[in-house]
Amino acid sequence: VQRELGSAIGPLGAASLEGAEYGHSQPLLAAQFGAPGFDRGDVIVAPLFLAPGRHAGPHGDLVQIARAAGDRLVSPPLRCHFSELVGTHPLAAGTLAAALNDALLNGSPPPAAGPRSAGPQNVLPAEPIQDFQSSPLSA
Repeated sequence: VQRELGSAIGPLGAASLEGAEYGHSQPLLAAQFGAPGFDRGDVIVAPLFLAPGRHAGPHGDLVQIARAAGDRLVSPPLRCHFSELVGTHPLAAGTLAAALNDALLNGSPPPAAGPRSAGPQNVLPAEPIQDFQSSPLSA
């Protein structure tokens, strides 16, 4: 993303929502909101989720974590803005379908543990993605 957008954006970071006990899950989002460049002013959160749910969406924990970080007394205050979810992009469904089709036609790597299956017999269609409008958080 940094390579694509270059100097059009400030610092770029990645964060997890869960798994504080695992090194690969660091930093957690709440901690990232305390890091320089992410702790004040306007910060854009781009959730890499296909659809709203427990984490993403207007009532998900992403919003709750951002709201709590924005409640800190810093100057200038932290203002979090959310991009649309990845799954709302018009190419998302086709890209996922192409990846699934490729796995069905070419096989997929064996699971980390256990015998390799002959491949999936059925691929369930995803539920329709609900629309989630991007908007800044209001305190």
